[in-house]
Amino acid sequence: MKRRAATAIAILSFLVLALFAPAVRAEGSEAGEAFQKGVDAVAAQQWADALGWFERAHAIKPHALSLYNIGVAELRLGHLTRARVAFYGSLALDAENNHAQLAPSLADEMNGFIRDIETRLVYLTITIEPAGATVTVDGKPLAVDPTGRSKLYIAGISAAADPSPDLPTSFETAVDPGQRDIVIQKQGFAPQASRETYPVGQHADLHLSLSALDATLHVESSRGNAVVRIEGLDVGVVPVTVKRPPGTYSIDVRSAGYTTYSSTVTLGPGGRSDIQAPMVKEQLVLTRQWWFWAGVGAVVLGSALTVYAVTRPPPPYNGGSSGWVAQTH
Repeated sequence: MKRRAATAIAILSFLVLALFAPAVRAEGSEAGEAFQKGVDAVAAQQWADALGWFERAHAIKPHALSLYNIGVAELRLGHLTRARVAFYGSLALDAENNHAQLAPSLADEMNGFIRDIETRLVYLTITIEPAGATVTVDGKPLAVDPTGRSKLYIAGISAAADPSPDLPTSFETAVDPGQRDIVIQKQGFAPQASRETYPVGQHADLHLSLSALDATLHVESSRGNAVVRIEGLDVGVVPVTVKRPPGTYSIDVRSAGYTTYSSTVTLGPGGRSDIQAPMVKEQLVLTRQWWFWAGVGAVVLGSALTVYAVTRPPPPYNGGSSGWVAQTH
């Protein structure tokens, strides 16, 4: 197929140059010069250079034939997913121009290229954990199929700096055969990499999962000797910095003579929480002191004895041995 593509692009070079002639006269020679340099690169079998020049020509003067040439160059470089997109794009641009830019035989040839590519691609059913993770293949994010002809996520057609699409937890992606570096990552989780070699036309399942990073909890207090407890266990005197798995934790900060500071904190994967515990001096409440109740008890007992002494009835008179008792009136 590569030999057929090379022959086709060489023959079409003259045709495309002729088609570009009106554009060169109207807009200057930049597009025509870029295309001619692409043709020269093809003749020298320098396919990467040819691709760059054809892309430049197409950016100046979009044409279905230039997209065809881009597709052939990508194919020669082994970039099946990119070639597929270029060929579909060429057919779509020709249709937008009432099929005036491609000969029917050339359109048929491109459809043959596409069918061959789609049988050679590797199709991976990928499941990811957790939800919201991103996946890159060879350092580039996946992309929704730009041709609109499938629900596939396509590898290799995005730039490394392009944003990643929101991925479902299970999806199918198309990648070029050969060795592929696949990385899953999400903030707060340790990234995971997988390097696999896939033969032409393989269908495979791939499960990618991440482990949450520990979170950081830092506790300070206005009292330098305050003790920090997490889930009821002492972890040290402030300032305290500890690592904990994601979750919700109860925090107590204690210092003698001060009101205990209590709080609850939820730590996310790889997150950080800083707590400043204000320590408030305990107010002296008399009814809470042991000596207050001891004093109250003494006062109550003394008062009771006094009342008893005053109000008790007098004892019977005792005249002693003589039996005489003096009475007043």
